[in-house]
Amino acid sequence: MVPHPDAVRDTIAATLFRPAEPHGALIMVHGGGWWMGDGRARERLGAEQARAIAAGSGWAVLDIDVRLAPEHPYPLPVFDVLAALDRVAGRDDLGP
Repeated sequence: MVPHPDAVRDTIAATLFRPAEPHGALIMVHGGGWWMGDGRARERLGAEQARAIAAGSGWAVLDIDVRLAPEHPYPLPVFDVLAALDRVAGRDDLGP
């Protein structure tokens, strides 16, 4: 779980794919134009891809479950990505 500064949502569900010695980190956001699919679907369908990116690049991959429209219209999903970015930027164990 990634802490979130939003009064509506205190955390963001996330999965971290971390190689043994990461050289950095990237945030993977599921597709769907912010209105279809979710992090659980991404985990089922994209876990192999995220693992492959982490293993092949040496980068840690943080796959986050952003809020979806229409219940959570723009810019709320962007705030989720920014909260995840803030969390990743504060971790020394994910590389430079």
